[in-house]
Amino acid sequence: MERLLLKYLLLDLRQRQIELPNGWIYCSRDSNSNKHFYKATEPYASLGVSYDPLVSILDKLKDAGMIEMEVGDVYGDIPSMTKVRPTEVLLPYLNTIPEELLRNLNDEIQLLVLNQKFRRKRVVKKRRIKFEETEYTRLMAEGVGFLNNQFKECHLDLCNPSQFDIGSEFESGFKQTQVNINLNSKYLHRVFNEDFEHGGRFYGGWWQSVPSKMRPYILIDGEPTVEIDFKGYHVALLYSLKQIDYFEESPNRDPYHVDGWKREDVKLLLQIVLNCKKANVISAYNNERMDQNKELIPADRLRSLVAIFEEMHSQIWSYFYKGMGVTLQNIDALIAASVMRDCMQTGMLDEEGVRHKFITLPVHDSFIVKQQYAAQLSKAMERAIEENVLAVSHFTDMNMTYFKPSLPVTQPADLSVIPRDDAFYERISRHACGAILPELRIIKRSNEEEDIDLFCIDNSL
Repeated sequence: MERLLLKYLLLDLRQRQIELPNGWIYCSRDSNSNKHFYKATEPYASLGVSYDPLVSILDKLKDAGMIEMEVGDVYGDIPSMTKVRPTEVLLPYLNTIPEELLRNLNDEIQLLVLNQKFRRKRVVKKRRIKFEETEYTRLMAEGVGFLNNQFKECHLDLCNPSQFDIGSEFESGFKQTQVNINLNSKYLHRVFNEDFEHGGRFYGGWWQSVPSKMRPYILIDGEPTVEIDFKGYHVALLYSLKQIDYFEESPNRDPYHVDGWKREDVKLLLQIVLNCKKANVISAYNNERMDQNKELIPADRLRSLVAIFEEMHSQIWSYFYKGMGVTLQNIDALIAASVMRDCMQTGMLDEEGVRHKFITLPVHDSFIVKQQYAAQLSKAMERAIEENVLAVSHFTDMNMTYFKPSLPVTQPADLSVIPRDDAFYERISRHACGAILPELRIIKRSNEEEDIDLFCIDNSL
């Protein structure tokens, strides 16, 4: 057993060094979480891998000077993972492992994940749990597997906007943050909460971690893309439960517009009020901002926003603070699965009656496709709403037939004026031969007061 676990650990370390030299891999030394993780997660469950040997192996490698390890904090206000990376002692051995051995590791991804909440020392955490396979779960897993097979052959990448010189000094009022993007993480899985009627959204695609203002620079097989989203998605779904078409007055109506507040900050509040108790709203909101490397908002100012938001949406206020978020996520996940099935498996007809199948990247309430498929994507989204809202209304007591989507199209970036850099062509070459792609680092310089965001990709890694 220890030899088997050591093998997987060394393969993970080798892949990480190819993606990002001197990069870390993350694990948990929390026995309560990890014992459940290995029992519920493939390929570990089938192989009989358990938690105890992992900690023993890590400690032995550290004592031998082969790895560097920074142990995380399990019980802090914001629990952190343990970080591990090889030292100069282990690197020569890792470099002898052929890259070919790593290419099928992504085939072992677990397609469906069922999470369960538990509490330890006042910290609420989640862990994966086992579930019995049924015909329903088998069909869902097959659907995710089909999507991942389509992603396997296509090249998904980012164009470098180079909106500033990385070596330049900051302008007054700007701060710099970064987001690391692993281009090899393009395979999806669905995450459910407690049972298969709550949650179910698609996760795992690197494009979901790209800042929204950077997403117009996403490329599919080297071609420019467009993003179409369900505007005010969960708000409009909740209004439909009250038999109100939220966008009947105007398709441009914005459920997140509050004077003196950024739209993204108000949108975050909706996520919070749908997923936690009212007493925890302020702390949950600022914890989320902390995770996003944003400044905390004073509690009094946040309370005023909560009061304004409750009054603005008084017709659906009764759905707040009741955990409705995971129910709505289950509905939007059904719709997302339908959209991607139409676009990637069945195919959509164009105006001339020609059927097209095309790669579709999900971002929960929006989808990214090559620019030429924007019209077909819109049709797929409208069709998915018609089919799934009717189905949900028929099989549950939630009548959502009043939901009429508003589908704004994001303004695509003019990539013709942005030259592709040498690093981009190097990644194309590596993808063509099935090699592991290097990790990208998106550098962001922002001025929150003036709502300015500038981006550049650092290719010096």
